[in-house]
Order: sequence, then structure tokens, then C-alpha cells
Amino acid sequence: MAGQNNTFVPKWDTAGSYEYKQFTLSSGASDYNVKTNQTALFGGSTSPIKPVTTNPATQQQVVRRVCRIIADKKLGIKFNATGNPEIIMESSESPFVECNLDISNIFLTNEVGSDTTVGILLYK
Repeated sequence: MAGQNNTFVPKWDTAGSYEYKQFTLSSGASDYNVKTNQTALFGGSTSPIKPVTTNPATQQQVVRRVCRIIADKKLGIKFNATGNPEIIMESSESPFVECNLDISNIFLTNEVGSDTTVGILLYK
């Protein structure tokens, strides 16, 4: 319909303003799905940020705008889809910060030969 704005704008519970999770990423992990495996992030079951409404088109519209990733070893990072280009973060480049990108998921790869400690901080 002309003049109608079909953009979905989620409404958020204001109990928490950020999410943080530290975890171990196993050696050899490839395209580790953070949203699926870390329920404290992206509005998951233990997240302090809960979507009050969902996007009827996708049923998963939980987006963050600022992301800080800390790791003690080299890490491959992809945002939103496994088909996107991988960003390599050397341990000397930690923390990695991304702003002004709609982030709906993060995929991590660990090819260093040993487990990596990862910390992810997300702001809405």
C-alpha cells in the first residue's frame, strides 16, 4: 500500500542493556554458530535483553549494533552468515570491535591447534 511503512522495529525489554558471554572455542571449530550455542547472547533463553515482539517475516529478528570480541588466540569471524567473508583477528588485535552493522549472528573459526577463550560483548 502506498505510504505504508513495512519496516519492522522490534520493541525491547529494558531490563538489560548489553549481553556478555565468555566461553571456550574448541580447537578445529569451524563456523561455530554463536547464536545457537550461546544462549546468553542475541536474546536467547538466558539473555538479559529480550525481544518483546518478533518480526513476523523471520521470527528471529534480534539485532545488535555494537560488538566487542576478545580472544586469547587467532580467531576467524563472520557476521550474519557463513557465506560472508571471514575476518581474521590475530590475538595481538584483540579486542575486535564492530559498530554500525546489523548483527544477527556471529560465526567463529578456530584453526590454531588449541582451545581459544572467547569473550563477546553485545550492545543493542
